[in-house]
Amino acid sequence: MGNASLLKYRILNWLAESQINGFFSLKMSLQTIRVGKTQRGTVWVVLLLAIHLGLVAWNGYVHSPVIDEVAYLPAGISHLQLGRFEAARVSPPLVRMMAALPVLFSNPEVDWRGLDDRPGVRSEWVIGPKFVEQNRSRIFWLVTLGRWGCLPFCLLGGLVCFKWASELYGFGSGITALLLWCFSPNILGHGALLTPDIGGAATGVLAGYTFWRWLENPNRIRLLWAGFCLGVALSTRTTWIVLVPAWITLWVIRKWRNNSDTHTSPKSRKKLRSLALPAIFGIAFLVLNLSYGFSGTLKPLGNYRFVSRTFRNLTSPITLTESGNELTWRSSLAALPVPLPRDYVMGMDSQRHDFERPRWSYMAGESRYGGWWYYYFYGLAVKLPVGLLLLCVGAFIATFFREYRTSRWSELCLLMPMGLVLFAVSSQTGFSQHVRYAFGILPFLFVWCSKLMRHVAAPQKAVRILTIICIAGTIVSSLAVYPHSQSYFNEFAGGPENGHAHLVDSNVDWGQDLLLLKKWLANQSGSEPLYVAYYGEIDPRLAGIQFQLPAVPEAKNTFADLPAQLPPGLYAISVSLVEGMPYTIFDGKGDRKWCAPGSFSYFKKLQPIARVGYSIYIYRAGD
Repeated sequence: MGNASLLKYRILNWLAESQINGFFSLKMSLQTIRVGKTQRGTVWVVLLLAIHLGLVAWNGYVHSPVIDEVAYLPAGISHLQLGRFEAARVSPPLVRMMAALPVLFSNPEVDWRGLDDRPGVRSEWVIGPKFVEQNRSRIFWLVTLGRWGCLPFCLLGGLVCFKWASELYGFGSGITALLLWCFSPNILGHGALLTPDIGGAATGVLAGYTFWRWLENPNRIRLLWAGFCLGVALSTRTTWIVLVPAWITLWVIRKWRNNSDTHTSPKSRKKLRSLALPAIFGIAFLVLNLSYGFSGTLKPLGNYRFVSRTFRNLTSPITLTESGNELTWRSSLAALPVPLPRDYVMGMDSQRHDFERPRWSYMAGESRYGGWWYYYFYGLAVKLPVGLLLLCVGAFIATFFREYRTSRWSELCLLMPMGLVLFAVSSQTGFSQHVRYAFGILPFLFVWCSKLMRHVAAPQKAVRILTIICIAGTIVSSLAVYPHSQSYFNEFAGGPENGHAHLVDSNVDWGQDLLLLKKWLANQSGSEPLYVAYYGEIDPRLAGIQFQLPAVPEAKNTFADLPAQLPPGLYAISVSLVEGMPYTIFDGKGDRKWCAPGSFSYFKKLQPIARVGYSIYIYRAGD
């Protein structure tokens, strides 16, 4: 290994290993929590976080690896071992590196021959399946270790929700926001995975909180923290690029409204303010580049080859190659150095390319190529607990009453990121499959709703009682589904039993119940043949499940006749496949078979006899 590679390797390891310490040194550790100046408050916070940590850790242990985890874990190992970032470049690397850290101590087998640096190539889907093949049944434990490596993000998100709500509205609101985070079914479900959704939500709200604190009382220390935390957020989720325009807008509003400062003279204040925001963004980009080990930083713009129409259109004039999807710069900007990591830029290009190509989408019983702009609004409406939805309504109404409202610009610090995230994800209509893309708004939403527990005059006690009822209902609704939190749907949607009628894929069935299927089969008597159609990236045989592939019709006109033709036996079918999602599934012989949209929809004509979790339905034929 050369000196440059060795230096890069050491920087990456330092960065990954320092994240946990860095998160909890942000003056938000339990030693610095002053809750009503009593020890009782600290005990409550510690207790709730401990319960939350236990719930998430157990959830990560009992469930099998989901689709993206198979690709993301070896990608994270490549970041730390090789200092390369082309695998899974569609999202920043920090969460994957956190997941890979504990896995490295188990000496996993990895074949790096599938790494491919060409634009638009998703090499994680080459090294991921090889990673599973090489480690075989160890994959379940390796993924569990990776999931546990991401647990600090869950603690971080809860702490920030508590701190921000406490400082805005008081201790009661802080506990409310913490409760909503700790028992949110979406946090419990996806926080147990090594995907970047909850890690991104936690670091995003951390960045928002530190920026708000800096706006409240500008000084150099808070400026440094705001820049550092923005860099961490950008290193976990590309979506947080929306914080750049949000912070510029909030800074302008605050500067316009604030014409006096008791801490500094007007002259020094003006000088500080004029340089502060560029300094914050400069620190953030430094941290972002550090998370990539400065790989490809300052690469000339003319050396990039983009594959998405969006990036190609932004870089005209262009000359297309024979393949028609790469460009060559011939403009005066070709020599301009890009102050971002190369793979960060290429990842945004690949992500845009994915969204530009219509893909199979499903919502409310309708399947089609291409998505819906309102998909995430619908998804949140059925995936958030009813109690939380009622709190949102109450928080909106309370905004018009002075007793519940803090400063308008402080509320903007909560509402603007939520609005921009929803706008950003809703504008991508190439496909609609994952409500988790919008989970970055959740901690901001929890803090905003917590104002209903603010101490107000006696006539408003009824509001506090109703708020407590909504919080209790949210917790009960969530725990009633646990540990199947990933498949949660609220009562308005008919619960998780009816979730597949609204959404599929990562919203209900992402391959997480394979180990539970093995457990269910072990409790069955008899020797019926087993047929499995599994929506996931783990061959069921690695879990000890021997099976055959059910009949896959070649034409739609055979659907009606298939139920009567099914051989006797048990059929375990993933609900995403029942609802018509296309996928390449395992055939029980070591190979995979492509199943077109609707290939297993004929199972809708049969009545399931059992259910494993909420993602695998069991049918019996031949009775």
